Amino acid sequence: MKANNFYRGFLFTSLLLASGLGCLERSEEIAVSETGEVTIELSYKGSPKDFEIEDALPSESGGWRVSRETVPAANADEEDKLVLSATRSFAPGASLPETFGAPDDPDADVYLRFPTTLTIEQRADGKYYHFRRDYEPREWALLEMWRETLFDKELKDILAKPQEQLTFDEQVKIIRAFVELTARQHLEHAERAFLAAAPGASQDRWLLVRQGVLDKFRAKDVSEWVQDYEGVPDSERDTRFAADVDALIAGADETLRSSLRTKAGFTDEQISEFDVALAREQRASSITQEHRRQLFVVRLRMPGRIVASNADEIEPSGAAVWKFGGERFCDRTYTLMITSRVEGR
Repeated sequence: MKANNFYRGFLFTSLLLASGLGCLERSEEIAVSETGEVTIELSYKGSPKDFEIEDALPSESGGWRVSRETVPAANADEEDKLVLSATRSFAPGASLPETFGAPDDPDADVYLRFPTTLTIEQRADGKYYHFRRDYEPREWALLEMWRETLFDKELKDILAKPQEQLTFDEQVKIIRAFVELTARQHLEHAERAFLAAAPGASQDRWLLVRQGVLDKFRAKDVSEWVQDYEGVPDSERDTRFAADVDALIAGADETLRSSLRTKAGFTDEQISEFDVALAREQRASSITQEHRRQLFVVRLRMPGRIVASNADEIEPSGAAVWKFGGERFCDRTYTLMITSRVEGR
């Protein structure tokens, strides 16, 4: 990472959007036969690090035939790629997958969900095949709102400057805004976990807990971090920054749990319930961030002639193709629809 891109790149790419860099490419080939049999072939491609994700991947336990292959890098300055392939066929009338989570996975509801249906309708002029997939919405606007609120025009203008032109005070302002953002987003998850562990609790209990956590974040003198990063190579600075943020969050979590006991009267059992709920909230958010870095390509072949679709393109071969990023289903359902017809009865 170039020195003059450190704050812009690290804050907005590494931490604001997702942990880690890169982009997992997800390709899917779906074939529907006249009998209604559906065959799905999946291919995921990326660096080994790209596969270190929270979302579920197709697995043998989920009913998929899975293989993995390492593709050597073409150049010395590139890294090897990992390719995961998975195949599964569904008999006519069988339920199509809604998620890649295994049936007995307790976290199945936090994974990407994409209910998929194939409906066959007989009409006077032939047999109609209606394929539909709904990528269920992933919450994003609330967390994004805090970024847009805290990183206002003045701060964005500062971030636009080359690193070497940033004053000490400007660097402090950048990091302080990021710390505030981290606190706000962390508290959004914690509030939901609080309500899950203590439904119906008086609001003042949460407000007292919340204020204690905010005070913990805001008490940190981030100017010490800026001094510590001065003259440090980019890679080491990234590592130090990440460690500093992690340590700050860990300290805030200690305050959070202490406040839950002293200010909200939580029992040990409620603390445990809170921890489980918080982990689920954070995991769901992490999965949403992962999707925003991924490229989805779905190629679908239908029997007969395509009547109508909302595909991005229809290839000369007749396959319908959708290409999109995970932002398509942030805060809204993104639907793939296509209908084809086979003439005759």
